[in-house]
Amino acid sequence: MAEHKEYSCIRKTKKALADSLAHLSQQQPLNKITVKEVCAGAQLSRNAFYTHYPDINGLIEDIENQMLLRVQTILDEFVDGEFPHNMLVSLQRLLTMLSENKEQTLMLIDNSNSSSFLARLKEILSSFFFGYFRDFNPEGFEKTFEYFYVFIADGMIGMLRRWLENPENMSKEMFAYMSYIMIQRLVKIEQ
Repeated sequence: MAEHKEYSCIRKTKKALADSLAHLSQQQPLNKITVKEVCAGAQLSRNAFYTHYPDINGLIEDIENQMLLRVQTILDEFVDGEFPHNMLVSLQRLLTMLSENKEQTLMLIDNSNSSSFLARLKEILSSFFFGYFRDFNPEGFEKTFEYFYVFIADGMIGMLRRWLENPENMSKEMFAYMSYIMIQRLVKIEQ
């Protein structure tokens, strides 16, 4: 796949549209938000919107793809590192990125029309944790991994949602450390 660089003005336009949609999604359901409202919130013309997206769903899909690409990139950078330190660093970087994009993250998690986002996010998390689980549970790990993965992925997404809604209740560092301790303890399944 050929890589291409987006010009900074295009990135800024897309970010303004994504931020506007995410902000509006905190006030009303995504399926009720219009292109006109998104453009007004972004202080851009509808022509600017339609230059990049055919409709609101196109914008949502782009936000999903960009978010998942960032998650995958963060996790890929640490997959070859030494466990368990790399997991804590990965969680910290992941939480930083997600909290910096709080409204977009919550919009994607809460979007009932976007089950594909959660499924794709869970697949990325599954691949990340699979190696650790395999390393610590070499015999017959496949039978237990599915349960481990569902517990970790669903639990992490639920905890993330709760934390993003009330970040003042716990620091990002404490949330990352708590998640790290839970995952570290679960990686080694005693038979």
